[in-house]
Amino acid sequence: MTEQKTLEELHSLLAEEFVRRIRSGEATPADLNAARQFLRDNGVDATPNEATPLFNLAMSLPFNSEKPIEVKGLSIKEPAPLPFNEV
Repeated sequence: MTEQKTLEELHSLLAEEFVRRIRSGEATPADLNAARQFLRDNGVDATPNEATPLFNLAMSLPFNSEKPIEVKGLSIKEPAPLPFNEV
């Protein structure tokens, strides 16, 4: 196996292990942080909109402010009820 193929396989296995741990619920805070960094290192980014779990996460953060919450261009005066069920 070439070095390039070995690195590609390692990258794939690491991504699969992150997914397995997160889906199973056994991911530790360190695992979640490592997965976050893995995504960042690989240029994976997401922009929340009102129909995504990422938006729900942003809206659930405990901000106490009179100003509207700004999330990448979305302005929310009060967080709405979360539309997604817990997994």
